[in-house]
Amino acid sequence: MVVLHELNYNNNMEKYFFAVINDENQFSYWEGEGIPKGWKSVQSFYTKEECIAFIEREWKDIRPKSLIKKIAKIGNQTIQSFSDCLEKHELMKEVYTKRYLHDMDSWSNYDYLKDCVNLFFTKYASVLSQKSVFEIGIGSGISSEFILKNGFKLTGIDVVEHKNWKKLKEFYGESFRPMVEDILLFNPQKENYDIVLDNGCFHHFEPELYLRTFNKVQDLLVDNGYFYLAVFEEPKEDLVQGHIEYLDGGKRRCKFFTETEISNLLSANNFELLATERVTRNFDNVKTLLCIAKKKIK
Repeated sequence: MVVLHELNYNNNMEKYFFAVINDENQFSYWEGEGIPKGWKSVQSFYTKEECIAFIEREWKDIRPKSLIKKIAKIGNQTIQSFSDCLEKHELMKEVYTKRYLHDMDSWSNYDYLKDCVNLFFTKYASVLSQKSVFEIGIGSGISSEFILKNGFKLTGIDVVEHKNWKKLKEFYGESFRPMVEDILLFNPQKENYDIVLDNGCFHHFEPELYLRTFNKVQDLLVDNGYFYLAVFEEPKEDLVQGHIEYLDGGKRRCKFFTETEISNLLSANNFELLATERVTRNFDNVKTLLCIAKKKIK
């Protein structure tokens, strides 16, 4: 607390102490008359102790008013930015919904998706004693079918129900549990999984949604559970951060990651990157970077 002024009065003289405030909503006290310019009296007291006690009760936030406004503005910008990202996310979901409904989901037939999960489940997941998987983005089930064939139980989500789900459900029964859900809005139940698999969704999300996505994965995994994440790899080796491309009239975002970039993201969100693998798409030579990570115990 800034002491503006304090005089030594004769004990026989009457003393007045003023709680004063300035334009920044900062408090102080003033003894005597002639309160300085820029300050105004809030309350007067006979003793300094009463005055200070009043200030301590009233001055709950010691930050200057201008700083509070600045922080609030930044906070509102952050909220607005997050809101904008959710709107973009909804537009992207509309694109996928239309493509699935009109059999325009070309990626559903890409063999490299099976190559990716084959590599992961053969080289890394075979050591697991338990075999429960949660898949983000089932799509047509091209990854799901491979996983189910290898004896894993699979729960998965996507933003629209694909026509192939019915066939998979009929063949694999309770081992296959598909749901129409969005990972950003999904509320995981008490059940946890040994593996969370994302074979091509994350790299379409806005960066402001990364933290929310990683938190959902954390909630889904058992302690020390595996997170399998497949993203587009940045082709230019000299870049620190990968580039971004937009498809479907700008509604579908495709982010390319460098290995360092995705490694830092995983580490910052309580995952330990154990290994990386690469699978190249045969029709355009785009490399998929497979990240095998493990959930850290906090």
